[in-house]
Amino acid sequence: MTVTFAALVVIASGGGAIAILITMLPMLVVAYSFQRLNRWEANCGAQYVWVGRAVGPNIGFMVGWVVLGALMLGTVATVLPVGPSFLDLVGLNSSSQLGAVLSSTVLMLIVMVIAILGITLTARVQIAMAAIEYAIVAVLTIIGLWDTFISQPHGFVSPSWSWLSPTGVGGHGDLVGTLLLAVFLIAGWDASLYVNEETENADVTPGRAVIISVVFLGLFYMLMMFAFQAVAPVSEINAHAAQGLSFAADRVAGRTGDKAMSLAVLLSAVATTQIGFVTLSRVSYAMGSDGLLPARFGQLHPRYRTPAFGTVLFAVITIAVTGASVYSSSVSDAFAEIVATTGVLYGAFYAISAVTNAWYYRAELRRGAGDLIIVGVLPLAAAGFLTWIIVKSVASFTRGENLTLIGVIASGLTLLAIAHLKKSPFFSIKRAKYGDE
Repeated sequence: MTVTFAALVVIASGGGAIAILITMLPMLVVAYSFQRLNRWEANCGAQYVWVGRAVGPNIGFMVGWVVLGALMLGTVATVLPVGPSFLDLVGLNSSSQLGAVLSSTVLMLIVMVIAILGITLTARVQIAMAAIEYAIVAVLTIIGLWDTFISQPHGFVSPSWSWLSPTGVGGHGDLVGTLLLAVFLIAGWDASLYVNEETENADVTPGRAVIISVVFLGLFYMLMMFAFQAVAPVSEINAHAAQGLSFAADRVAGRTGDKAMSLAVLLSAVATTQIGFVTLSRVSYAMGSDGLLPARFGQLHPRYRTPAFGTVLFAVITIAVTGASVYSSSVSDAFAEIVATTGVLYGAFYAISAVTNAWYYRAELRRGAGDLIIVGVLPLAAAGFLTWIIVKSVASFTRGENLTLIGVIASGLTLLAIAHLKKSPFFSIKRAKYGDE
């Protein structure tokens, strides 16, 4: 949220909360598709395995590569606030590039080690951090809602009925840009699927988790936008984009609120980075096991039974890309480019997975109107919604964003060709159809 908050305020013109709610609905449909596909096959490769078996292995491979690209860029995006939040928390210059890179690097190395030590320790650390961060954010959100709609302190912007429009006040909001940010904001709810093989009731629990995640995140983010988007004029919020929610917390609860929110953002960014390392290593482990990536990815640490190679590699890449992003531009500029590209990648594999669900369970379409809607109409409508956002967004992408997308696709096609040359058994799998197994 701290990555997208200022951008949402600027682009949505007050309509960010409703845009989040609108985006949550097709995301919920996609999450239901994921739940059904996971019930069919609980595999830490998730989407690329489902698409590969139901539609075709070549498309499946490319989906897997897009998943890795989205997870990689998403992890970098959530690492970027670590440095400024840590520096602000300890009273140092939050705009220091060197300080941001050093502090984020140290914290990334710590969570990398925890991720290698095992899923149980990782889960315990996640729960501890989540308990603190959600408590802080919940309290500050309640204060923000009170200030915005009841007390309205000096300097706050008065709430408007136009906030209930996805195009915001006076219709000045950029609907497509707002929806793309909302996609990025809610994306990541699928993390539990990548550790399904390490989860009790693997075919049930991860699927239930994704449904809960989408609903909780959508509603919580919507409340946060209502609570904080009026703390100052748009120009002032945009001027503090790198600090995001910490600036908003300072407006609603003073320096104490600022410090508390900086701690929450720091814990959240660290937690999300750790999740990124875990999910990246699991997807690459599955692809390595299937011969789609070098075999080293498909090996487990002999003692901790975790894909340590992938965890270390992706941590090193994240550290390098984070440093390059900080030094090549301001943090806020890096936010904007990475967030937009990541939103498109997430939207792409979410859309393809929803279509895959409809295709795999197509035999159910003939059962009646209810099944036709749930299995066919809703997933295809959700996929269409995401595809529309992608097409409209890419049409206005910057050169840097386009080059990133081209780089992801081109590198994926290259690795696909290499996997074919190595005769990966994944390309010989039999097409699966519901009812045949």
